Amino acid sequence: MTLLQVAHRAGVSREGRVFGWLRRLAVVRKDTLALRAGGESEVLGLDNGAVFGWRRRHPRSGNFVGLTNFAETEQSVDTAAFGRYGWLEMALSSDGPLQVRDGCAYLPGLGFAWLVER
Repeated sequence: MTLLQVAHRAGVSREGRVFGWLRRLAVVRKDTLALRAGGESEVLGLDNGAVFGWRRRHPRSGNFVGLTNFAETEQSVDTAAFGRYGWLEMALSSDGPLQVRDGCAYLPGLGFAWLVER
């Protein structure tokens, strides 16, 4: 086994980290019924043009809300845009738990959060 292969398996190399993230995305997507075919989708109207938000719902599941910050700096969005979709829990995020305070959700620069209704 080469040093590159060892680093890849350990997740140390850039390729290993990317592969690790792709694996996590695949597992969460597979386990999230709202992301399967046959669901309805809508783009959320957010108060910040740097953040893209969308909602999905499958007939046999709760809601899924995705938030992605396309800015290099932290951005906030009013939680009212997605708060009406039930109690949402973190399914996956780029930087740990979504920070929420004073009615706003804060996403780090180039960060994302996937939220699911359980």
